[in-house]
This record gives sequence, structure tokens and C-alpha cells, in this order.
Amino acid sequence: MGVGVWRAVVLCALVGLVGLPGLAGLQPEPRPWRALGAAAAFRLETTLQLNDAARTSKEVGYKLRARLLLRPRWARDSSEYLLEFQLLSPKLYLRGKNVNADFMPYSSVWDTVGDTTFYAHWSHGLIKEAYLNPDELTDVANYQKAIISLFQFQMLSGEHNETDVSGSCDVLYESISEDVFRKIKQRRCLGDEEAGVVSARRLARYSLSGERLGALHAEELLALGHAQLGLKLRSWHSLQADGAAPAPAPAAGLAAALALLPAGLRAEPLGLRPAPGDEDEVEELGELVQRWAGALADDAAGAGGDAAGPRAALQLLPALRRAPRAALQALLRAQAAQPALPGLLRLLALAGARAAVQAAAAELQLAARELPLEPARVFLAAFGAADDPEEGAVLAVLRLADDARHPAVAAAALLAAAAAAARQPAAAPVVRDAALRGLARCRDPECRAPRLLALGNLRAPAADVLLQHAERADAAAPAALWALQAAPAAALTDAHLERLARLALRRDVPLDVRAAALELLVRRRAELPAALVPVAGALYVERGAAAHELRRVLWGRAATLPPLRALPAMLSGALAGWDAAAPAGSSSVLQRAPGWACGGWHAELLALQVAAGGLLRRGAVQLQALDPANRTHEVLSIEVWTRGLEAFSGGNTDGAEPDASAEPEEPAAGLALSVAGARLPDVQLFQGQAELLGHVWAATASAPTPVLRALWARGRAGRLALQAGLWARGRAGAAASLALDAHATLSLWTRSARAALALRAAVAAEARVSVRGWARLAGAARAELAPRLRVGADLDFYSGVALCVRAAAAPLRVRRRSALRSDWAGAGAGAGARGARLRVLRGRAEVTRVPGRTLSLGRPNDVTCRTLLSADEDEAEAEAAEEADDEDDSDDNLLAPL
Repeated sequence: MGVGVWRAVVLCALVGLVGLPGLAGLQPEPRPWRALGAAAAFRLETTLQLNDAARTSKEVGYKLRARLLLRPRWARDSSEYLLEFQLLSPKLYLRGKNVNADFMPYSSVWDTVGDTTFYAHWSHGLIKEAYLNPDELTDVANYQKAIISLFQFQMLSGEHNETDVSGSCDVLYESISEDVFRKIKQRRCLGDEEAGVVSARRLARYSLSGERLGALHAEELLALGHAQLGLKLRSWHSLQADGAAPAPAPAAGLAAALALLPAGLRAEPLGLRPAPGDEDEVEELGELVQRWAGALADDAAGAGGDAAGPRAALQLLPALRRAPRAALQALLRAQAAQPALPGLLRLLALAGARAAVQAAAAELQLAARELPLEPARVFLAAFGAADDPEEGAVLAVLRLADDARHPAVAAAALLAAAAAAARQPAAAPVVRDAALRGLARCRDPECRAPRLLALGNLRAPAADVLLQHAERADAAAPAALWALQAAPAAALTDAHLERLARLALRRDVPLDVRAAALELLVRRRAELPAALVPVAGALYVERGAAAHELRRVLWGRAATLPPLRALPAMLSGALAGWDAAAPAGSSSVLQRAPGWACGGWHAELLALQVAAGGLLRRGAVQLQALDPANRTHEVLSIEVWTRGLEAFSGGNTDGAEPDASAEPEEPAAGLALSVAGARLPDVQLFQGQAELLGHVWAATASAPTPVLRALWARGRAGRLALQAGLWARGRAGAAASLALDAHATLSLWTRSARAALALRAAVAAEARVSVRGWARLAGAARAELAPRLRVGADLDFYSGVALCVRAAAAPLRVRRRSALRSDWAGAGAGAGARGARLRVLRGRAEVTRVPGRTLSLGRPNDVTCRTLLSADEDEAEAEAAEEADDEDDSDDNLLAPL
């Protein structure tokens, strides 16, 4: 083997040895590390700004300017230092009330603190310890840590985790040129999400000048709330080299250098010191509720569904979550006879706290046999919509389902516990087992239905159990099918969908059950259109009125799903003919856009009508919201079912095969409501002909009658560590309220009926942030809209059955408002001090008008409506909603909670 070959072998061996952990120290340190070995002076400027996300010109903030000396007190091979920092002549600068005003010096606590010195142990790019005065003011010490954090850079390839004043963050280093590199904090840091931060950008740019650090720019940009509706909090540090600084004599070792530090310094981690206690005055809970009492009194006909309800929820929920049980019970006793009690019960349930459940159970006597039923229903219906319920609260409501002596309370408690457990994974298995055990003990459909609905509220993957009960085709089958619809899409396998198809094609099953199974099958098979071809063929071969109605459901639902637009092209033979796509009957599926949109969200209406012989068997209207990612969120679902109304039109209108030995169905009707995806207990409208006629003669609900009042809220709140060395308090959330009123009249003399439904909704989304520092910054941004929908129906069954339905969305205003405030109180007279107090207020308000629209419900309906007189509709409400302006909309009111 030649000498050249041996040289190559030795060279390769040496290159491999360099990568060994034990010899890693032989590698040359990165050039930026060596820059810390020379004493240097810098001009330091720190800026903090708060601005409206949609108007960068609207901002409040301040600057802190100083001179910084950086000197190594001890060094080892440019990989480990004990660094000394001296902050000299710090001064606060504020901008006046004029938007174009320059920053001017003002007095602050820094005038009293003066020059400060602090130290850090730096090793291989990381700050091991910070040495600070334990008696230093918290804000001063945290700012010192912010300065130290600027000099933490590992210069490693790939993504790594580092902890500094911003918390725990994933960090990536990027080289721009030989003299410039960047440190980028990827995604969001730990704690951002809790404070309502939806996006974050944190990066630092380092510029070298020879063997020294020439410049450093570190920027942080945090967005709270929606990108167009929220706030942005921006801070940055700017360091510019300002010549050399006198270098101290280096110590012999780290221990000797630490021994030379001033007495009394204490080693601390780099994270911020805990924030001092909140100095805001906390309003007494009773006074807070009293201030919002008008917004909570919304149970009367025509009340509710305005922006005051969501505002009240956003302000009261944090206080209700913190309140102890005794305070909540006292609050309920004080409001027991007040109109605000129902609204207060909804908020108490939405708090999702165990103390709230215990207080309500004690004051409302939820476990008693004789109790005021309506307050119990209000509380339990709202509990199912709690955003982040405590595990103990969910289990307490579940125990109530077993302990309650009133069957209506027990059923409502089970549904509420299941809906809340869907957002509390720790309680979900317990609720699921309880529902399944109760289901196994049931012997009749009335017992099984609420437990099947509870499995749906829980979003439990129990497809086998639910399909078994759906295939019974009894009175509990619709509940089982609704639970299957609510279950995760992955819970229904191909085998389950084949069983669902067989159920939809069974001729001995009632029409409304077959239609529900078919509609669910179409939704779940949307991504595989070919699987629906055999179903369409079987319905085409089937003869009878039921087949026509089901084909109308099939093709109507397919038209609302874009993936199924390819289905007609897959058909051949008779299925491709015009008669296959145009069956007789009156069932329909419609999808309409009411025109309600804000912040990238928009609303859709989906209506399903299953009819036989012109009479409604099942009708469902669903209002859903689609987010910017096109994900669907259910808002409200209204479902009405009827039985045994053939006497009004004559003959058998059911699609099932007639049974000569079977007795005629008893007249009955029911109402089912779902709010935010959670099913509420069903409401029996009437049972039997005598009860129906009693309602007719008594003119029940002939005047507008409250049907539903609902409220729910979502939000996050927390503390946020800023790279400027300050704590921010952030909160982002949204709340919505619904009010549904209806009235109906029936005349057997003229054989006609009229009905009207008014839906009032309101949505409020807001973001809030406050920073306590050298000056106090506070900001709030809010967006509100209050859509209105009116539906009127006219039914004439004199010689046949003619139904006209008119739907209209009222004109809408979308309001956006933001308010920013900067407060500074002088810290004593001094050089350059200006005044004793400075308050800067910036605001923005805009209104977007959305015109109303009439929703077409299909050509047959339009033809019928041209021949029937319209039901009397009160347009005053829509006009009032269009013309009214909020009185509580000033900047001070918007910022009051801060």
C-alpha cells in the first residue's frame, strides 16, 4: 500500500474523530461566539406598540432608550463566558395624542432606578444562569432578562428547543451571508394559545463587523383574535455598536469570577419573574350581574337574540368561573324572582364549573320530585354547550341523571352530561358506559330514545349499537339515526354503510325513517359516488309513492354535495332517463345562503322536507356556519315530525306498505332542537286527536310564543410573556345568542292554517390585551352582527293540500370597533419630565351594510305562493333591527373591562 493511500486513510480517520462527542471541543467555535469575547458598547432602543390588526396607523406605545455595555468577566475558548451587562441612562419616551407626534422623553421609574449592572453565565450559546438583584423591581429585573436573552444563540443546524423570556420555543437558525444570520422562533411558543394568540412571529437578525457584533434587531409580532378583527402586539429591540468599552481584567476561572460579583446577587433562570398581582379593581359579582341584568332578561316574546346577550356572556363568564359555590348560591337567591334569572342560569351553566353545578342543584332542587321544571330545563340545556367544562362538573350532572326523580330532568341531565363530555375527554368513558348500561335496561322506545341521543351528543363511536336500534324501525329509530349522523365519519365502516343502505330500501319501514337513513347514507358516501348507483337503481325499480319521495331526497341531497355531481354520469340505461331524475312527490332538499358573513365565516341554510300525499312527515332546517377553512359548525337545527294526519287530506299517506290488520296511526307531532351540535330533549306538541283539537279550540300559540333561547361562548384567556420583558394579559373569544319565536293558527272551518317563525341571532367576537409596564397599554377589538330570519307558511287543505313557505333574511349590519389606550402617570419631577399624566386614545368604528334577501324555496313552492295569500307578518321588528344603533358603543365602554 503506497504512502498516498495511507495519508488518505489517516485523513478520513481524523475527519471522523472530529464528530465524536468527546472531541467535539476540538472544532472551532462559531464566529458569532467569538464576538462576545470583546468588550463593546451599544445604543439600545426597545419599542412596544399595540395596534388595530386592520389599521396599522392606529397604534399606541412607547420606547425605552439606553446605553448598554457588554464585557466578559471570564472566558474559556470562546465557548463559555461570564458576561457583565451595564444598562446606562435608561429613559422612557412617549408619543403625544397627535398621530404624527414624535416620541418625547418622560419621567418614569427608570429615573429612580438609574444605572444597573447584571450578569449571565453563557455556555455554548445558551444562558445557563442570570445573576440579578433579588430586590430589584419585577419589571426592571424582567427587562434585564430580556436583554440577556438577546445574546442566546446556539448556531446549530436544524430545529431546536430553547427557553428564554418568551418561554419554551422551537428555534431555527438561518445564515443570510458570511456576516449576517437570523434566529427564528418557529410557530407559537408555549402559552401563546391560552392567551388567545392566533399567530406569532419572533425573529432576531445579527450582523457581525469583523470579530465584533455590529448590530442586532429582534422583533416580535403577536396577533390576537381574527386577522381582520383583532389586535396586534409588536415589540422590538435594536442594538447598534457604539464603539469599544473598557475591558476588565479576566478572572482565572469561573468560580473566581463568580466570587467577584457584587454581594446579594442571586442566580435565576432566564424566564420572566412571575407577574405581580393584578391591580385592577375587580367588580363585585352581584354588581356585575346587576349591570348586565337587562341583557339577561330575554325570555319574553320578541326579546333576546341581540348583541347585548353575547356581550354579557363575554364579560360575566370569567367572573362566574372564579366564584365559589356560596357566592353563586347567594346570587341565585337574589335573582330568584327577577326576569334575569333564566339568562343567569344559562351563563352559570356555560361556566362549566363544579361549583356552578352544585349551586344550581341546591337552589333549584334538581333532584326533587316536585320542582320548578322550566329553570331546571334552562340550566341543563345550557350546560351541554359549556366550552371547557370541569370533569367534576360533568360527573355531577351525570349523577343527577340517576338521582333525579323527575323523568324530564333525568333525561335532560343525561343529554347535557353527554354533550359536555364531548369536550372533556376524561369524563367521556364514564358517560358512555352509563348511557350503554341504561340502554340495555330499557324495554320501550320512550326509554331508549334519550340514551341513543346521549350517545350522539357524546360523539361516541358506537355504530353497531346505534344501527341495531335503527333497524328496529320503531319510535326510537330516528334518535338512533341522528346519533349515527353525529358520530365521527370514521366510525361508519363500509359494512355499516351497507346495513344503512338496506334499511333505506326496506319497504316495511316508515317513510321518515327510510329518508333519514338514505340522507345519512348519501352524506357518508359523497366521496364514493359509485356506491350510490345500486341504491338509485333499487329506488327506481320500486313502485309506489314512497319510492318517489325517497328519490327526491336522494337527488336533492346529492345536488348539495359537490363530490356527487359526478353521480349522474355514472348512471346508464333507464337510470339515465329524464323520468329517473324527475320523480313525482313533494319531498325536497334545499340549500340556501342567507348572506350572513363576517371575518371569513359565512352561514348556510339546509332544509329537508319529507312529505307523503302533500302532508309533512318530517321537516328539518339546519343553520350552519362555515369557517375560513370551510369546516362546518352546526349552529341550530329544528326538526318537526308528524303522525296520523291523514284525516286532513284523506287516505293513507305513509310510504310503508299498508297492513290491513294494523290500526290507524294516532295523530301526533313533536319538535326536536339541536344547539351547537348538542341535541336537546324532544318536545311533544300533541298526542292524540283530542289534544290536537284542544289546542285548536284554545288557540294555543296563536300569538308569538318563545320556542328557544340559547347562548354559548368560546374563549381563551391567559398571561403572555413578551420578549420586551413584560407580561401581557390576553383574551380572545366569541359568543352567540339565539332567540326563536313562533306562532300558528288553524281553522277547521276554512280548512287552512298559517304559521310564522322568527329567528333572531347575534354574534360578538372580541379580542382584548393589556400590558402593565413603564406605561400601561390596553386594547380591545370587537365585531358584531345580528342576523334576522323570518319564515311564514300558509297551508290550504280545502279540496287538496297546498303549502306555501316564504323565507326572508332581513337587512344586516356588521359592526367592527376597536379602541386603544395608553396611560402614563408621572413618576416625579425630573430632567425632561413632562406633565403629570398622559392618556392617548385611538379608536376605529365601521359599519358594513348587507342587504336583505328573499330565499327561493323551489319553483313548485313559488307557483303555490302566487295563488295563496301571504300570512300576516310583522315587519316592524326587522325595520327596528336595521335602524337601531347600539348605545353602549363608546371607546370607554369597550375598554371598561380592561
